[in-house]
Amino acid sequence: MQRAADEAGVRTLILLTPPPFDPYQRKPLDPAAREFGYKFPAVDYDRTLQQYSQWLLSLREEGQLVVDLHSTLNHHMEERRHEQVSFTVIPDSIHPNMTGHWLMALELIRQLSIAGPPFATIWNEDIPASGWQGTADLQGFAPLDPQVDLISVEQESKRGNAFCWQQLGWSKISIGKTWRLSVDSLQVGEFTSDELRNSIAVPLLRETDVIRKRQELLVKIRERRTLEYWQFRRGTDKPLGSTPPHANIPARIAELSKEIELLRQPVPCQVQLKPVD
Repeated sequence: MQRAADEAGVRTLILLTPPPFDPYQRKPLDPAAREFGYKFPAVDYDRTLQQYSQWLLSLREEGQLVVDLHSTLNHHMEERRHEQVSFTVIPDSIHPNMTGHWLMALELIRQLSIAGPPFATIWNEDIPASGWQGTADLQGFAPLDPQVDLISVEQESKRGNAFCWQQLGWSKISIGKTWRLSVDSLQVGEFTSDELRNSIAVPLLRETDVIRKRQELLVKIRERRTLEYWQFRRGTDKPLGSTPPHANIPARIAELSKEIELLRQPVPCQVQLKPVD
C-alpha cells in the first residue's frame, strides 16, 4: 500500500477507520431478503467494522498514520445517549449526518496536530470587588453549519477542543470569590476566582455576533465554492447547465473573497464579571 502511494507521488498516506454502523437506525430496504447486504444489513454489522478498524489501527505499529473515526463517533454517541437514548449522528445507520462529519473533522484535526492553540484573552488588571466590564476580540469558532447539533458542539468545547473554544482569564482577580461571567449580556456561567485566574474555556454562545458572523461566513463560503465549481465544470465537456448561477462569476468570486476575509476578523464583545452574592 505504501509502495503504491510512493509510486503515485503521495507525500503522506493517511488512513481513516470507517464510521460505525448504528443498529438503532437500521431500516431494511428489502424485508424479504434471503441474505445480508446493504438492503438488509446485519444487526451486529458494526462488529465487522470494529474488527476492520482494529486491523487498520494495528498498522500504527509499522509507522502508518491512522485516524480513528470509528471509536470517535461511537464514543460520542455513547456519551450523548446517557441523556437521550435515541441520539445518533448516523440517521440511516450507515452515513454520518452533518454533526457526524463535524466530529470526524475535529478528530482528523486533533490527530494530525494541525489545530493551533486555543484563542485566549487574559486581563492583567485589578478587578474591583463590585464587578468588572471590558471588551474582548473573540475569534469565535470555525463556520458551523446550522444542522450541526449544538449540544455536541458544547460538549466538545468543554472537553477543550481547540477548534471550538475561546479562553478568557483574569490574572489578578481577588481570590475566595465566585463570579458570574457574561458575554454580550448572555450568561456563560459561574466560576471561582481560581478558575478565572487559570483561564476558562467559554462554551459556545448561540446568540452572539460571533456566531451570527460565522453563520454568514459559512453561507458566503458555500456560494463561492458553488461558483468556483460551476466555473470549473464549464471548462470541461460536462458543464452543469447553460444558465450560470451569476451573470459575472469571476467578479462575484472576487467580491465574495473580500467579504469572507472581513468576516474572518475577530468580533469585539462585551465581557462582564459580577460577584455572586
